[in-house]
Amino acid sequence: MAAGGWGYALAAAVNGGLRGMEMAKGWERQEEDDAFRKEERAQKRQDWNDLAAERQALKEAAQPVAVQQYTAGQQAVDAAGGADAGPPQIDMAQLPANPAETVGWKAGRQSFTDQAAAQKAADSMNTPVAMMERTRDAYLKVGKPEKAMAVSTQLLQQQEADQRQSDRQWRNDLGRAMQTGHEGLAKLVSASGIGPMAGMTVKPVDNGDGTVSYMAVGKDGTTSAIPGIPPFKNDQDGVTQAAFMLDRTITPEHRYSAMVQDRQHKQAQSNADRMYDLQLSQDRRATRAEDRAEHAQGRQDRLADMQLEEAGIRLEGLKSDAKVPSAIKLQVQTAQEELKTLNTAIVKAQAEGTFQPDSPQGKELLDRRKALSNEIRTALFPYSTKDKSGGDPAGWRSGGTEKGSAPNSYKDAAWDGHEAEAAKAAGIPSEVLRSVRVNGERSNGDQVSPKGAKGVYQFIPATRDAVLKKYGYDAYSSDPKEQTMAAAMLLKEINGRNGGDWGKTFAGYNGGISGEKGTNPTTENREYVQRTMSGLGAIAANRMVPMYGNTLEAPPGTAVRAAQQASAAPAPVASAQASDPNNFYNSSRTKQRNEERKAREEAEEKGKAAQKAVAEAQEAQKKAVQEARRQAENHRVAENAASMWQR
Repeated sequence: MAAGGWGYALAAAVNGGLRGMEMAKGWERQEEDDAFRKEERAQKRQDWNDLAAERQALKEAAQPVAVQQYTAGQQAVDAAGGADAGPPQIDMAQLPANPAETVGWKAGRQSFTDQAAAQKAADSMNTPVAMMERTRDAYLKVGKPEKAMAVSTQLLQQQEADQRQSDRQWRNDLGRAMQTGHEGLAKLVSASGIGPMAGMTVKPVDNGDGTVSYMAVGKDGTTSAIPGIPPFKNDQDGVTQAAFMLDRTITPEHRYSAMVQDRQHKQAQSNADRMYDLQLSQDRRATRAEDRAEHAQGRQDRLADMQLEEAGIRLEGLKSDAKVPSAIKLQVQTAQEELKTLNTAIVKAQAEGTFQPDSPQGKELLDRRKALSNEIRTALFPYSTKDKSGGDPAGWRSGGTEKGSAPNSYKDAAWDGHEAEAAKAAGIPSEVLRSVRVNGERSNGDQVSPKGAKGVYQFIPATRDAVLKKYGYDAYSSDPKEQTMAAAMLLKEINGRNGGDWGKTFAGYNGGISGEKGTNPTTENREYVQRTMSGLGAIAANRMVPMYGNTLEAPPGTAVRAAQQASAAPAPVASAQASDPNNFYNSSRTKQRNEERKAREEAEEKGKAAQKAVAEAQEAQKKAVQEARRQAENHRVAENAASMWQR
């Protein structure tokens, strides 16, 4: 037992030592891994910093050089060593008197007293070659010699290509100049601005001995000899010698410089053109924006004016209504109710053809209506507003229906006179206008339909605008004459399109083009035509006279036409009672009404019979369609059964 126990103990000790050694090795490897990762992170951080420094250097190299203005105070600080050179020892006596005074310009690290020279230096620093040189220096600065070498190689290749291009361009210019002799060579030298004769205006002068001398022309027009330029023969050989001398004088560096300057000039011109176009476009957009803003402001102003005017009208109405005593209001209301009842009775009698305005009863009714109107006007006049420029529908202020005071009620008899004048001017019967107003529309002046129609003749805005533009009459005017003329011209136009058919005319007046053509019949349109045609016949039967050269005649086969024919037939010998003008209901009128009623009943019976026939035809057609569908279904079922049997 003892020996076995010592053996187990020894084995456990050996195993523990081995595990300890493995753990120590693991710790050592962990430390090595940690050190490697630390170095790796440090290297990545260094790479990131180098990349950031490289980007910053390249950004600075690519930044265009601009001319900067500096003052005397800045010059003194620069001379003292700047802010990083420690406390400067400056001689106070040498400081400028005015530190803010401009003393020069800078282009990069170069200083100039002339702004033009500074700009020229800046242009040379902004050439592609100069920017490539700065890029090369930036790579060297951040320790990237391989990239700097690549940029240098590219720079040399670019310079060689530019040099070859400048040589070709110079030779081409020189060859074209030689074609025009010494004059062409002198112009080339003057225009190129390069070489020893840069800035000179050169002119060939004939010496009179067969030779030509190139002379410099001064600002005052005098000529002077150019040192080092000998005379040349005034022939083609002399031109060749002068061109050879000029080619040797203008070095490749001069040619390259001229080409770079030409590029810079073209680039500057292109930039100026783009800036001009951009500014012009911005100005145009700003102008359009100002126009839109002004137009919108105008609309807002007009809307505000309309709102103020409407508020003023409402305020005046409230003030006027508040001033009327209760007793006066009751008196006016009673008179208005009686006037309304009286107008209804007159209109009904007119529609039935029993109203005769010249009879004693008719005159009595009209006199009573006039008295009631005067009573209302007299009662309200002391309390009406003093502003008489607006509408006066009841005629309280003006004493009648003058311009700017259209009656509000469509039943007002004042419309009859205006319709007679408008009908005479338009060349249509006045009964047409009256039937539209009294039988068709039946709307007061302040009523507005669901479609926006307004006025006693119910013009929608689109129709009102069209009539106003074509004929110059406003259907929404406060002048009753202008409203009546607008309706008359519209009716005349529709009647002309339909060959004088007043039934289609009324249908078109109510339903538009589709109403005229009957392509979109509606119950409202049919009832409108029936009302206006019936009213037209009643009015015509009451008057039975030609109106301004246009005889009002209903279509054949209608009750109205039968009444017209009956009234136009030779009348029997009138009795004393019938010839009595004081008898409102005489026997002849009774007979005429009976004939009219009989004709209307016959027409209604015919209409009902026609409607019944149409309904029966539609029902028969419906049954025929159903029978055809049933037979087609039976045929299809039979074919399916036959095909299944064949299978």
